Amino acid sequence: MSMSHKITKTIKSEMNENFSPQVARLAAKEEKTHDWACRFLDSPGGNQNMAKGMRRRFESGEVYWLGPINFPLHELTRCCGPEKGIEYPETEKIWIGKLGKLRRAIKEGEKFPVIIVNPRPWPILSIRDGNHRYEALCLEKKKKYWTLFWFDNKKDEQKFKRKYRDLVK
Repeated sequence: MSMSHKITKTIKSEMNENFSPQVARLAAKEEKTHDWACRFLDSPGGNQNMAKGMRRRFESGEVYWLGPINFPLHELTRCCGPEKGIEYPETEKIWIGKLGKLRRAIKEGEKFPVIIVNPRPWPILSIRDGNHRYEALCLEKKKKYWTLFWFDNKKDEQKFKRKYRDLVK
């Protein structure tokens, strides 16, 4: 069995249940990032509305994926949280409760799915999925995490590649 066939078989067998950064990286090698991302977003506890939007964008050719990249967390911007004026507000009680669970999981060595980011607008790297994971990682003093980027156009993708050329290989 060829290495490519083994990777494809691994992706198919693990994709529905394993959304680790490792499996996301395998999907990227097989150019199946979009499928992987939509399956992840459709999974229990995911973001089904975002998955629907991603499928529509993909059908019209408006999605360009890059990564996952082990990316510096300080470069990212949350769009969800308890702050006033944030795009997707959440009560402080719910926010803190989710962060507590995630921080315990980090301390126990659990690996989380990638953080999904889109420039909104360039150069703001807006976290579109993974705001709670991001915040818990930051609170636990993590400096980098596996991040998957999507771009709505080639121009923003090229700007990103120029700015982060040392991280994009």
